[in-house]
Amino acid sequence: MVENFPGAGGIRGVKELLGAQADGYTFGLIPASVLYVSPIIYTSENLNLSRDLVPVSPVFESPMAIATSPQSGISSLADVLRMAKAKPGVIGISTLPQNSAVHLAAEMLKEQAGINLLVVPFTNPAEAVLSAASGETLLTIGVIASMSQLVKSGKLRLIATTLNRRLPGFEDVPAATEVVPGYVVNAWAGLFAPAGTPASIIGKVNNDVRKVLADPAIANRFSAGGMYPVAGTTAELVATIKAERPAWEKIARTAGRAA
Repeated sequence: MVENFPGAGGIRGVKELLGAQADGYTFGLIPASVLYVSPIIYTSENLNLSRDLVPVSPVFESPMAIATSPQSGISSLADVLRMAKAKPGVIGISTLPQNSAVHLAAEMLKEQAGINLLVVPFTNPAEAVLSAASGETLLTIGVIASMSQLVKSGKLRLIATTLNRRLPGFEDVPAATEVVPGYVVNAWAGLFAPAGTPASIIGKVNNDVRKVLADPAIANRFSAGGMYPVAGTTAELVATIKAERPAWEKIARTAGRAA
């Protein structure tokens, strides 16, 4: 049985999971941004997710990309860096709302590239993408799935992806880290359980998840939505969290806005 709890930056769903019994019957599919950022942004909730949640399994990653209109005169991320350094605070990049993973990914790009972009958050995801396609902002950043139709129609051009490698189907699009070393933003989601869930159950569910994600039919359903299944171990998910958390927490504190 699947229950969706939208709103409040994912906090509603997390709190439902935290209130569940640790008996192996309740799990949460939690995006990385909620895991890292929400405890810092929503300080009034007094969340300690590293203590109160147990990682079970990675499930999928949904890569982001930086895109521009073919008429913008920008052909690469290196062009963006040159333009931004020549005109600080002038080059606009549209994102999703304040404190979202996409918004913070743009802020992280500014910090790690040492440039001053004009970050423009939009409430409506479609408007964020269309702003770049129309030239209202020179750039946009977001998950590839949200841009796919405009890319196919030739109204947007991808200039960089945000994983640490070039992506299947987008081999001609450089990874941003090729231009800005260390700039890697992975919008993933994983399965978590309430703290205290028996290790034997965690292991069994992890094995089950990996079997499901190995099914080509399931992988095709993910890819149709711009996602890549990640059939990893619990230890690999723990390692990912440990490696990524500091950068996300830093940018949430410096660029985020506390609720």
